[in-house]
Amino acid sequence: QNHNSSEIKRIYDLMQVSYDYFIKTTDKAHQASVQAIFDKLHQQGDIYLGRYQGLYSVAEEAYISEKDLVDGKTFNGETPILITEKTYFFKLSKYQSKLLDYLESNPDLIKPKTQRKELLNLLKEPLDDLSISRTSFKWGIPVSFEQKHVIYVWIDALSNYLTGLGYHPNETSQQFLHYWPCDLHVIGKDILRFHLIYWPILLMALKIKLPKQFLIHPWILFDKNKMSKSKGNVLYVDDLLKIFSVDTIRYFVLHEIPYANDGNITYELLAERHNSDLVL
Repeated sequence: QNHNSSEIKRIYDLMQVSYDYFIKTTDKAHQASVQAIFDKLHQQGDIYLGRYQGLYSVAEEAYISEKDLVDGKTFNGETPILITEKTYFFKLSKYQSKLLDYLESNPDLIKPKTQRKELLNLLKEPLDDLSISRTSFKWGIPVSFEQKHVIYVWIDALSNYLTGLGYHPNETSQQFLHYWPCDLHVIGKDILRFHLIYWPILLMALKIKLPKQFLIHPWILFDKNKMSKSKGNVLYVDDLLKIFSVDTIRYFVLHEIPYANDGNITYELLAERHNSDLVL
């Protein structure tokens, strides 16, 4: 994780992206808060121990339904593996109707509206309770009352939106009280389920207000194709900056990437936009 976080920081510096606090889920304060969140959910009956068998995607870090597979593969071409293990489950089903009611009473919560429609379609079907612990590996934050279980990524990672502001369920953080709820939560469309179902339900269970609005941004395609390392069509910041300035790249993204649809980028399009709009 240290290598990954260092690489992200390096890219941010190259692109002149500033931030107030770079959060890592290995921070001790975050780990203590996540354990307390898990304990709270368990104590109020939102978590229960069960056994799960399912097809698991390593790339997406999630269980996959068979109906979402094409020729036995996920949308990114991965073949999921069959896993059986004891796990703690989070009762998504308990909060499904509450989430639906909230969406209906807040029609502008999610932009663009096409993503709101997609979410409502997902919620037409009963939600399966979410597996939120693992016994098959040891890396991660242990469940405080059952050390064999490691708290899984979605409770761990989603909570850092809260813990980054000092949130702890048993303590008061003035910083959290001052800044939460956030005005806008920007996410990518490929993580819609996790951020518009699991995340709001987690907040509801913790009795915390939801963000005031979610903006779901589209994909950036390379030559009209989804970027993939296996296809060799990934654009890297280091390569772009050998030719174009940070301002040119930013201008292109703002100008060319539609609000509600995927955008397209190539070196040729970047050069064309730079020469037509930015060269004096």
